[in-house]
Amino acid sequence: MSVETQTLALPVEAFLRFLRVERQLSPHTIESYHHQLMAIIEIISASGLRDWRQLDSNQVRMITARSKRMGLEAASIALRLSSLRSFLDWQVSQGVMSVNPAKGISAPNKRVIYLKISTLMTSTDCWRLIPAILLPFAIAPCLR
Repeated sequence: MSVETQTLALPVEAFLRFLRVERQLSPHTIESYHHQLMAIIEIISASGLRDWRQLDSNQVRMITARSKRMGLEAASIALRLSSLRSFLDWQVSQGVMSVNPAKGISAPNKRVIYLKISTLMTSTDCWRLIPAILLPFAIAPCLR
């Protein structure tokens, strides 16, 4: 871990300690926070950010965009954004930051994906696809 990422990781370790001791969250939950926040540190340190107080809403949007480009699905990006929001809320409660720049930034949702698919398909294509989707459900009772 480089010096820059260590500077960003120290507050994360304090936050994880807070979750473990004060909030008494499960080890799995804490591991999930750790994984997501470390991934965020990699993204923001690559863009030159060296301190959490430098983070703004545009950079939070950049984190979600890069996560999407890395192949994360909408639910995984939402989890990453939620972890960041919780961490930054804690930073605000500790007096380190004055505002949480992740507040008000929404995660991408699945409806956008469906909209993109529907713009690529004609209505005829959609009607042809429906029987292919429903056929396994229609014949499943017959196979029992």
